Order: sequence, then C-alpha cells, then structure tokens
Amino acid sequence: MMLNCAHLCEVIKSFLTERTFRVVKDGAASLTKTIKAGEPHGTVLGPTLYCLFTHDMPNPSTVRREMTTQQYSRGQSTAIPQAV
Repeated sequence: MMLNCAHLCEVIKSFLTERTFRVVKDGAASLTKTIKAGEPHGTVLGPTLYCLFTHDMPNPSTVRREMTTQQYSRGQSTAIPQAV
C-alpha cells in the first residue's frame, strides 16, 4: 500500500491530535480530559517523529562560534568568547 504525502500528513496529525485520557482508581473513573502536548508513549512512530524533528538542530558550539564571528565582524564584540 502506497501512502501519498497528504494521507501521511493526515495519519501523523491524527496520531498527535485530539487525544484524551482518564484515570481509574479503585473502580472510580475521572472525567475525560484532552491531552494538549506530547505524543503517545510505547509507539514506533513517536521516536521516529522525534528524530525527524530534532535532526536539523544545530550543534550549540557551532552556533555560538558563528554568532560570535558575525558580531565580531560587525564590531559588536571586542573578544570572541570560548565555546562551552
């Protein structure tokens, strides 16, 4: 079965949105509440989406070096701080 991009986006959207939970203790159940953040735990898709989301995050030492170099070249810094 081939998934087109629009269908795949709908699958991911349904995986992350309109999820609910409730707590049951000693036979008594709480009201159902909506989950506003996060992803379902214990799934294969969760870690995959995390990897896709964080894959292009820059290395902090590289970002600091590039920002400092730009500031230095514009005369905004008198010394280039060391990366942490």
